[in-house]
Amino acid sequence: MIEIKFTLDPKGNLFEQLMEHVSWFILESVKLPEDDEEPVTRVTPDSPVETEPTEPKKRTRKTKETAAVAKAEVAPVVMPVIDEQDMADEAAEAASDTLTHDDVRAAVGEYTKKFGIVAAQKNIPVLLGGPIAEIPDDHPALKAAIAKIQQAMAQTITVTVTDLVETRQEINNAFTLFDETAPKPEKVITEEDVRNALMAYAAKYDMDDKMANTLVDGPDILKKTFGPTVSALRLVPKDQASLRKAYDAINDATDNNWYNRKVVL
Repeated sequence: MIEIKFTLDPKGNLFEQLMEHVSWFILESVKLPEDDEEPVTRVTPDSPVETEPTEPKKRTRKTKETAAVAKAEVAPVVMPVIDEQDMADEAAEAASDTLTHDDVRAAVGEYTKKFGIVAAQKNIPVLLGGPIAEIPDDHPALKAAIAKIQQAMAQTITVTVTDLVETRQEINNAFTLFDETAPKPEKVITEEDVRNALMAYAAKYDMDDKMANTLVDGPDILKKTFGPTVSALRLVPKDQASLRKAYDAINDATDNNWYNRKVVL
């Protein structure tokens, strides 16, 4: 065994000193690390270990947008196309079994609001072929009367003498002798129904849109029904019983002419 001793300066670079002594024993084919290459750190008991601080890998957090994109796309919900005309027809059929003279009066009130009292006085008798009270209380006749009024409102037609004859004949053909004995459910009365009833009163007893008779008779009808404190529609209680009471009183005054007014409708 051969023992070789090297003398190293502890103040200098131990590795370089050691490699310098060892290089005498290394073959030429062995390439020593260049200055620009990272030296291999040799750890000896008397040399400090130099290490470069390494930063821990940061865990990337997905943004809300990335997470949202990663979620499975929800299939769009296809909404069925609803035909408004079909809905209207179905609603009309559902209500057709409970038609009364009140429904005709409501239609007259809507016509009066749209075209005025003068037009209603002129055209409604032509459309209905006579007073509302003379329409038989059966489904075909009431439905035909309401249809005529609604058609006139939709088309804004002007009724002529020829129309009068044809309309009267059509309504007469629609009148039947069937007696409906089954009880009908009570109609729910709304504020609009009460207002339409008063407009129908005006169409029957007022000569023009000034509604001179209605402005006098309407408050008196309400006072006789509810007492002196209720003299306008806005003062009528909004419960169903009170609305029906006002509605029935106005219709009764219209049908029976409480104040002996001249009938113009």
